[in-house]
Amino acid sequence: MASRPRSFRDELIALQREIYRRNQRRIHDAVEGDSAEFRRYEQRYLRSLRPPRRLADFDELCNEFRGADVIYLGDYHTLEQAQRSMLRVLRAV
Repeated sequence: MASRPRSFRDELIALQREIYRRNQRRIHDAVEGDSAEFRRYEQRYLRSLRPPRRLADFDELCNEFRGADVIYLGDYHTLEQAQRSMLRVLRAV
């Protein structure tokens, strides 16, 4: 049985995850003194992160932003579409 072709979005997410993994390895390799204390701190930090439950659509995202006091935004700087998306969200809000 042939698998279905991945969508552009699926490919983009896979690429971003791979870039993230590579950067994590680079950071880990560059950190001197990777001590037991640092590893304990890192594990506490990672446990504190809540994984996303599901993807939100654009309107839902904008509605959540409108009700927030503070919003942290970020984009993948080398990807022009990511910058456009953030601008689109800001204009909508």
